[in-house]
Amino acid sequence: MEAGDGDSPARQRHLRGAASAVQASTGCPALSEVLARSLACTDASGEALPSCWPVRERLHVLTVGDGDLSFSLALSRAFGAQLHLTSSSLLTHNELFSRYASANECATELLGRGSTLRCQVDGTALHRLHPQLPAQDLIIFNYPHLGTSDLLDEAAHARRHQVLILHFFHAAKHILAPRGRIQLTLSGSQQATWDLGSCAVRMGLLLLSSIPPATADSFCRELPLGVRPCNAEPGWAARRKYRNGSLGSTHWLARYGYEHRRCEGDADMNVANSRVLTFAVARCFSADIA
Repeated sequence: MEAGDGDSPARQRHLRGAASAVQASTGCPALSEVLARSLACTDASGEALPSCWPVRERLHVLTVGDGDLSFSLALSRAFGAQLHLTSSSLLTHNELFSRYASANECATELLGRGSTLRCQVDGTALHRLHPQLPAQDLIIFNYPHLGTSDLLDEAAHARRHQVLILHFFHAAKHILAPRGRIQLTLSGSQQATWDLGSCAVRMGLLLLSSIPPATADSFCRELPLGVRPCNAEPGWAARRKYRNGSLGSTHWLARYGYEHRRCEGDADMNVANSRVLTFAVARCFSADIA
């Protein structure tokens, strides 16, 4: 993609970088200019499009399938009033509180901090939340998993999870705000085995970044510049094994209390080589390319 003559050197570097990232994501040079311009907030002539992020006091953030709610609580502690946070679970309230020993305590603090908790929310049917839930600036799904019953058949295991991710992407787009972002956290070889790049392209999404979750940059780099976490209080920290890397990877939100696991009995879930993948909708590319 060629930058316009009037673009500043910094903007030319930005657009070239965007084009390279898009082409790597899609494998299609013809798409790269249109999609990169979309992400760079310019049209084909280089004219600025509306701001990437709406101007409002707080970002609307939805967490999907949040286990014991410790991730949502950690986000609320880290960002406070910068976020309008909705935490969701597929379980009923009774199932949630009986399955996870810490869920009741997490929910109590979450609600006390002004966040919202919604139960019986299917991550593949998020459109059903509309219009009760406003459009979301960020939708987060950490370590999506359908169980290990078919783990010995790697191809079948991968196909099931591809279908899950495709349905999640499709549903998330229905409630995503303009210029919003979708984040997935995966571990091991899931990004490649589940062919996330292909899933994203099929759903009209671009992979903007894939970053280990050890630092806050994995969460903040695709968000407005002013969104930054506060300092963690000593009493917030998760148990040591969730902070020292003994379970494969460290997550920066462990300092705020996040403990990753699929269920209460899965306290030693290994998450080696974890990555936070951030996606954006590639808008209007079909008409431009046609």
